[in-house]
Amino acid sequence: MKFKSQETGSKLTFRTKLSLSMITLVLGLSLVFVVSFIYYTREMGMREVERRGATLVHNLAWNSELGVLSCDKRFMEKPMDSIYKEDDVVYVIVYDASGVLCQRKSKINALVGLEEDIVEQGKIDDIIQHVETFDKQRVYEFTTPITTVEAFPQSLTTMLLEPETKITALEEKRKIIGYARVGLSLSHIEESISNIIDFGLSVILSFLMLGILATYMLAKMLTKQINVLTKGVKSIRDGHLDQRIALTTKDEIADLAEAFNEMSQRLQHTIGKLKEKNEELEDFVHTVSHDLKSPLVSIQGFATNLLKKYNDNLDERGRFYLERIQKNVEHMDQLICDLLALSRVGKLKDTKDPVDITQVIKEIKEELEPALKKKHIQLLIPDNLPVIFGYQTRIIQLFSNFITNAIKFIGNPPEPKIEILYHEDKDYYHFGVKDNGIGIDEQHHDRIFGLFQRLKETEAEGTGIGLAIVKKIVDSHGGKVWVQSEKGKGCTFFFIIPK
Repeated sequence: MKFKSQETGSKLTFRTKLSLSMITLVLGLSLVFVVSFIYYTREMGMREVERRGATLVHNLAWNSELGVLSCDKRFMEKPMDSIYKEDDVVYVIVYDASGVLCQRKSKINALVGLEEDIVEQGKIDDIIQHVETFDKQRVYEFTTPITTVEAFPQSLTTMLLEPETKITALEEKRKIIGYARVGLSLSHIEESISNIIDFGLSVILSFLMLGILATYMLAKMLTKQINVLTKGVKSIRDGHLDQRIALTTKDEIADLAEAFNEMSQRLQHTIGKLKEKNEELEDFVHTVSHDLKSPLVSIQGFATNLLKKYNDNLDERGRFYLERIQKNVEHMDQLICDLLALSRVGKLKDTKDPVDITQVIKEIKEELEPALKKKHIQLLIPDNLPVIFGYQTRIIQLFSNFITNAIKFIGNPPEPKIEILYHEDKDYYHFGVKDNGIGIDEQHHDRIFGLFQRLKETEAEGTGIGLAIVKKIVDSHGGKVWVQSEKGKGCTFFFIIPK
């Protein structure tokens, strides 16, 4: 059965993040460059077409004036031919003032008529331009009026108001006599844009390849230093405080490595002092515990002898006092035994060996069988329990404390049961001991692993050292222990041990 653990999921490496960031940056800059270049080229091309179209249609209108006035196509041939021979000119057309076709030269079959609104609303100096599509070919059209100048005598009013004006003076007026139209192909612009797009894609691909290569080299250089730093930090984390991180570069990562070296040196010195103090404290606890046992044995013996030899001479209150002395001595003796067990966790120097967890649980079950039968508790053991490397005596003590605790605080459920949970991942063995007993209020979850911590609302006896021993055993294996429980809804103790 699997249960919720406190482990985090997978994450992207620094090299992957750096590579993705650099490739995204290069790709973005390349796209911006190509799009900007395409836009600039199109705008410049269209402006050139507009300038050229306006010039050609003006020339056509100017040179076609005589032909339109005389209605003689011979006068239109030469100006139309000079424009029509240009490569990008698709058609050249001349209309009369009513919009009727006078002369046409075209490289396409489509008949290009003159729109009515141009005839109705056309102005003398207008150049009407827009894009048309003929047989999938885009053509930029330019249309402008063909004008002539009419000359007539000045009005009588003018001569009267301005007597100095000569009578022979003429007044000029421009008049629309037709329309000239030139169509320019946009194929060369579209071909240029297509070539630019192809060029841009080549640029993007080249930049991308260079970016990937540069990113790979940069990431390799940086991650090489970071890997050295990470390896050194992990070594320090695993307790090898004499480990020093050696980096030959002169950059921020080397400064960080130097800071770690200084930190590990100071930590090594501090931990050395703490170990000395801790050993002194454990020796003190061990010595005091042994020294306390002798007077306790004497007190227990004297109390027992008094009850045996002078039982008839003692009243009920006296017997009660002696019985209370015996119970308190027993409790004190258990407390001393637990303190000795706690001190031994730090003093045992055995090596890690293969430990068959299935066999461990079976041995504990046989030892606790009377207590399990007394409370009718069912102990459920999974079939897939592993063989792990650990300190065998401590592993036995670990599971024994958990199961004993579960028996002690099982309460009176209809079907009392204790279940061993297990699953594993690539780094850890995950274990759990679950019961359906009285549970633990959430406010006590953190403090129950402390020394001498007991829940006052429970009636079960105990010294408050068992879970402190458990935590110390798990810590000695490099693992972690925690509890999930609600009051009245059972309790599950989880712990993980690294592989």
